[in-house]
Amino acid sequence: MVRVSIVLESAMGSDRDRPLGEMEIDMIAGTGSTVNQSKGEVADYRYRIRKWTADRGIWKSGTVTGHNRRTRGPWDLLFLCLLDAVGERNLR
Repeated sequence: MVRVSIVLESAMGSDRDRPLGEMEIDMIAGTGSTVNQSKGEVADYRYRIRKWTADRGIWKSGTVTGHNRRTRGPWDLLFLCLLDAVGERNLR
């Protein structure tokens, strides 16, 4: 399982002089998690992304298939989940 939290922290105020890790959390903007659905070197994952809005429900969910766990890491899995959920939003 991979779990990610998006935290918005203020760049203003007393927190900016503290070492990383000692900053207070201003707002959690959302969370994402994956669950492994298969065994083996190449695996399928189910993901859920929650936005911390008024309803706090699941914003996007889906499946990523064929992720090679030996040659690709958790950042690659996160990228594939986001690509599946929102597509290519920004032009390069």
